[in-house]
Amino acid sequence: MANIKKLQQNKRSEPKILHTIVFLPNGTAKMPYNESIPLSERLGTVLQRKRASHVEPVENSDKWYVSLTPYTGKPNDILGTYNTHSEALSAEQAWLHDNLE
Repeated sequence: MANIKKLQQNKRSEPKILHTIVFLPNGTAKMPYNESIPLSERLGTVLQRKRASHVEPVENSDKWYVSLTPYTGKPNDILGTYNTHSEALSAEQAWLHDNLE
């Protein structure tokens, strides 16, 4: 991918992320998806799931990047590059945890 713009690189190798759930005034709950929380058992019916980001390989490379465009709505909002897929996934989770609104 050409023109990778770095928004923020989180250098945490393995973030210790607590589960953050943001409740909006209308009662909507927002959180990064995590299989360890059985959402329907804890919060009731899950009405919508929306992708916040993508972890993708850098074209013609063995590196990885995180696209935040689905969350921010801005083209080319990118974290990366990372040497491994798991590093990119960790950075993605850390960024979503720190920036969930």
